[in-house]
This record gives sequence, C-alpha cells and structure tokens, in this order.
Amino acid sequence: MQLWPEHLLTLVNSAAAITGIIGVALVALSLALLYFSGSELNRRAAEKNLSPEERQGRTSRLAAQAEKALAASRKSENEINARLIKTEADLLKVRRSEEAKSLRLAQTEADLTAASKSAKEQGSRAAKAEAQFAELQRAEEARSKRLAQTEADLASAQKTAKEQASRVAKAETELAEIRRIADAKSTRLAQTEADLAAAQKLTKDQATRLNQVEIQLPEVRRSEEEKSLRLSQTETDLAATQKSEKDKTERLSQLEAEMAKIRQSEEAKTVRLSQLEAELALAKRTADENATRLKTLEADLAQARKSAEEAKAVAGKLEAAHSPRTITPEQRLTFLEAMRGQSRGKVIVSAIFFNNETHDFGTQIAKLLNDAGFNLLEPTPMNFFTTGRPPSGIRIGFKSETNEPAQVATLLKGFRAIGIDPPRTTLVNSDADDVVEIQITPRE
Repeated sequence: MQLWPEHLLTLVNSAAAITGIIGVALVALSLALLYFSGSELNRRAAEKNLSPEERQGRTSRLAAQAEKALAASRKSENEINARLIKTEADLLKVRRSEEAKSLRLAQTEADLTAASKSAKEQGSRAAKAEAQFAELQRAEEARSKRLAQTEADLASAQKTAKEQASRVAKAETELAEIRRIADAKSTRLAQTEADLAAAQKLTKDQATRLNQVEIQLPEVRRSEEEKSLRLSQTETDLAATQKSEKDKTERLSQLEAEMAKIRQSEEAKTVRLSQLEAELALAKRTADENATRLKTLEADLAQARKSAEEAKAVAGKLEAAHSPRTITPEQRLTFLEAMRGQSRGKVIVSAIFFNNETHDFGTQIAKLLNDAGFNLLEPTPMNFFTTGRPPSGIRIGFKSETNEPAQVATLLKGFRAIGIDPPRTTLVNSDADDVVEIQITPRE
C-alpha cells in the first residue's frame, strides 16, 4: 500500500463539504415546506381578519421563529460537519493502522521468504561443495592407489629384467666358451689332418726318393751325407715351422676369445642401453602424468579459491545489506562541504513504522541536516507508510508537482556527494508547498 495521495485527501474533504451543503439544503427545504404547508397558510388566512398592528407583531414573531430555526439548522449543520470530520479522522486512523499491519505482515513474509530461500541456497551450495570434495578425495585415492600399483609393477619388472639380463649374460658367456673350445678343436683337427697329409706326402716322396736313390745309389751315396745334413736341417726347419704354427694357433684362439668377450660386452652394453632408454621413457611418462595431475590439482585449487572468494563476496554483500546504515565522519564532512553557498529551507524527516533501522538512520540524517543549517521542523523522524524500496533507501518528497522547492537541488547535491542518489516523490505528510520531506525506507 502506498502513502495516501494529497488529491485523495482533497477529494474526501470535498465530499464532506458537499455532504454538509446537501444537509443544509435539505434542512432549509424541510423548513420551507413546513412553513408553506402549515403555518404560512394559516397565517395568510388569519391575516385577512387581523389589524395592521397585529399583522406587524405576528410578522415579528414569525421572523424571530425563522431566525431561531435558521440558527438551529446552522448548529445542526456544524454538529454534522464535526461528526463527519471526526468520522473521517477515525476512518483515516483505522486505515493507517490496517496499512501498518499489512505492511508489517508483508515485510515479515518477505523477510521470511528471503531467509528461507537463502538458507536453501546455502544448504544446496554446501551439499554440492561437499559432494565435489568427496569426489575429489575419491579420485585422489584412486590415483594414489594406481600410482602405488604402478610403482610396485615397475620395481617387479626392473627386478625381473635384471635377473633375465644376468641369466642372458651368463648363458652368452657359456656359449662363447663352448664356441671357443669348438673352434680350437676344429683348428687342431685341421692341423692334424694337414700334418697327416704332409706326412703321407712326405712318405710318398721319401719312397719315390728311395727308389731314385736305389736307382741312383752311387750318386746318392756320394751325396748321402749332404742329403742327411739337408734332411736334418729340413727337419729342424719343420719343427720350427710347426712350433710357429702352434704359437699362431694359440694366439688366434686367444684373439677369438678376446673378440667374443668384446662382443659379449657390447651386447651387454646394448641391453643396458635399451633398459636405460625404457626406464627413461617410463620416467618421462611418469613425469608427464605427474605434471598432468599437478595441473589438474592446480586447476581444482584455483576453482576452490574462486568459489571461496565468491562465497566471501556474497557473504560480504549479505552482511552489508543487513547491517544498519550509518553516516560516517567522512560522509558528514563531505555533505557539509557540498552545502556551502547552497539554498536551505524547511525539512522534515520521516521513517517507516515499526522499523528501528530506518528510525535510527533517520535520526542521523536529521542531525546531519540540522548541522548543515536546514530548518528542521521535527527533531525526530515522523512515522509514515510505504512498501516502496528505492535502491538508496532514501526518497525526497514535496507536495507540488510543478513547483519544486529550492532546497531539493541542495539536498540532491549533498546526498549524491556521499554516494546516495534519492528519487523524488510527491507523496508527503506535509500540506505546505515549501516543506521538503526526507523519507527513510528499507534498502532494496
């Protein structure tokens, strides 16, 4: 419900005046009818038989009776007007009381609805946050289990690989030894076969030579000694050659063994290099996974911080919206500074019925206006009704829609200087055109 408009009050007063006039007219008409219907007819009939003196006396009496009746009519009219005014005042008080009750009920219901909605939203957000936190914990536990399992599998695989590498190295060593022995036997067998062939060839040659010797015995006998010497020399050279071949065979076997060892070492190095490359790839993959997990955790942390900051901002807004308004010393100095050289005038301050916060803030506004040099008509805020809630929580009211008082611009300048932008209204409690009302309402 809104504040009673001025034109509605004027209409009620006009209706009361019209009702009073109609009542007076009805009384006058009744008197006229009574006059003309009874006494006037009798008087006129009697006047025909009366003397002039009697007629004059009767006329005087009738005039006195008419004046008396008119005075009674006026008194009745005044009584009716007084009762009508009293009835209208009582009606206005009842309506204001009903409006106040309705306002309080609507305000209470709105506050209850807002509180219930806020509680539900906070409960929903808390439940959602708890569910997300539990999900993050479950995911983190699963990742930790997987990481532990992967590390255990890696340790087992590394141990198995080491055992296999040891077994492979041992088998390769035995195989190389077997190959070396087989090569040595093959070499000795080939050497033996070569020696046998050489011995058989030598035997054949000796037989041939023997035949030739027998044929050429005389010549052979002459050169027997020379041949014997040469044969001895040849045998010596053969023994030396055989010894040299044996040394070469042993050196070759030694070189082959060393070559096998070198190949075995190269193979072991190759296996170790492959193992190291596999471990390096695994380490890189693990590092990438850890980096991904770290990035995910950082994103979750940033989201959690953002949610906490949003909750803090909402809590700050709610706290600011429900905290009582005050005029700080800095705002007071700024307001007074803005008032320098500006027009002042008559002002009143009003606040909502049964709202302590608006009355307390209105008291501070009244003191500020008084300090600024305005003519404060009421020392404390007056009561008024309205359901409107401007964002600033303050309205500036004046009666005339066309003739704005000069102090309105001054008040707007002062309030805007301290961060308050009040709207204008013509719904005021004052009938004077030069009075400005500062209406304190709850914040939007």
